[in-house]
This record gives sequence, C-alpha cells and structure tokens, in this order.
Amino acid sequence: RQLETGQVRPRVLVICRDAALAPLSRHAQETWLWLQDMPMEGLRRVFRAALFHWNMDRVLCISDYQRDRFARVFEIPAEAVTRSFVRTRNGLDLQAHGLTLQGAGTDQGRIPGRCVFASAPFRGLAPLLQAWPEIKERAPHATLEVMGGMVTYDQPDAPFAHLYASAADLPGVTVTGAVPQAELVAAMRRAELLLYPATFREAGCIVVQMAHAAGAPPVTSSLACLPEYVGRRGLLVQGHPRGGGPDAEAFLTRFIQQTVTLLGDRHRLAEHRRRCVAHDVGWESVLDQWVAWAR
Repeated sequence: RQLETGQVRPRVLVICRDAALAPLSRHAQETWLWLQDMPMEGLRRVFRAALFHWNMDRVLCISDYQRDRFARVFEIPAEAVTRSFVRTRNGLDLQAHGLTLQGAGTDQGRIPGRCVFASAPFRGLAPLLQAWPEIKERAPHATLEVMGGMVTYDQPDAPFAHLYASAADLPGVTVTGAVPQAELVAAMRRAELLLYPATFREAGCIVVQMAHAAGAPPVTSSLACLPEYVGRRGLLVQGHPRGGGPDAEAFLTRFIQQTVTLLGDRHRLAEHRRRCVAHDVGWESVLDQWVAWAR
C-alpha cells in the first residue's frame, strides 16, 4: 500500500510472476520484470503493456530459451529484446544445504549405482519407468529413488497414483515422494546420477542446479532450457520421449545406453561430478550481477 501511494520509492522494483503490477513502476527509479515461466497466451496483453507502456527497464530471463520463446510468441521486436532482455538465473542456498566443493565432489556417502528422479510426475516419470527395467537388467547394482510430487503446484498426487504404484513394483525402486528441498538435495548427495527424461519444456531447471550442487550428474533430454543448464556437466540425450512412437522409442534406447554406460565408467562419472560441483549455482553471483545492473 505504501508503494501504491508513493510513500515508498525504491531504487529498483522487481516484479516476479505478476506483470499486472507494472503500473507501480511509476514509483520506482527502475523496474525489472523477472520471468520464471514460459509465455502463456493469457499473459500476452499484460506483458506487452508492461514492456512498452510502463517503465519496464529490464526483463530478467532465466535462460536464452525462455527469452527467445517470449520474443517469438509475444512478437517482441528485436530492438526491444536487445534493449531490455537480460540473462540471469535462480540459485540455491548452498550453505543452508551444507554443500561444499570438497564434500559434494567425492564419493563419500554415495550409494554405488543410486539414481534419483526428483520432479513432478508429469515431467518425465512415465518414460523413466518404461526405461528402468532394462537399465536394471544391464546394471544390476543400480537403484532408483523416485522423489518429487504435485505439492509444488498445490495439487494432489492422486491423478498419478498409478505411476507411483507402477514404480513401487519395479525392481530396485523406492518411492519417497515429495520432501522439503533440503532432503531432496541430501538424497542427490547420496546418488550417482539424476535421471530425468524430461517431457516438459522448462524455462529454467532448478532440479538440474540441485544435482550439480550435490555432485549427481543429470542424464536428461535435450529439450528447452536443458542444453543450457546441463552443458558438459552431465549427459544430454538427443530427442525427447514425448508422444510415443518411433522417435520416443529411439530416445529411450539412447537414454538407457547412456545411463548404463555412465554408471559403469567410474573415471567418466568422477569427471562429470567434478564439473558439476565446480559450477556455480549459488545466489551470491546472482546478487553481484543484479547489484552491478542497479548501479
């Protein structure tokens, strides 16, 4: 209310996930719109109004893929993208999770062959369960912990109960479900791989950042922002498993092969782990970036 009445005039106003607040920009020296999601049709009018009719100085994107999609879907002119769109990212509180380069970069506490799925079930659990029996057959020491759930969206897991039931019936699979972020990171710290045959086009991927911080290289799809987020710190499987058919089957064949190969190559696994934990996913560098912009 103080901001609405002009009693408070911040140096920078950051608006996240509510472009309708853009008129408040008249009370700030600068206003930044921090994007977290993919463009949706319902946002088109308010987003363009925020960018062009109010004082929207920066549009903060969490991936180049997100930036390009917003520009294309909402028909943002190239000069506006160049002028206002900048790349940032989300981060993790590494200290709160007890993550350090020395700890996460070693095998201490890791369970050989342990893999983790750590996302909402609609984002890739079904193809992972389809691939798991062959992974387990070819890498008998492998185990899988299925984590995550719909609580992130304040929705019940009931529509996906069949998936969790199928997972629990598979050899070597434990279904843990949704847990606090600290427990999720701790589970990744015990794992050797994050298995994530993603079917969802993400703007940014905090789960991959968690896996990097915990030293659990991801094996995932080359979909949406994931090539940017994974880089050389894990494996990108070409294609994606959406829609079924020959293309999805070919993806799963590659996913199984790359997972089994990496689980069996201790030297290569250790090299990926070193790259993961050396990659900065904390908030400090994001803070430095934002402070530099605000000067």
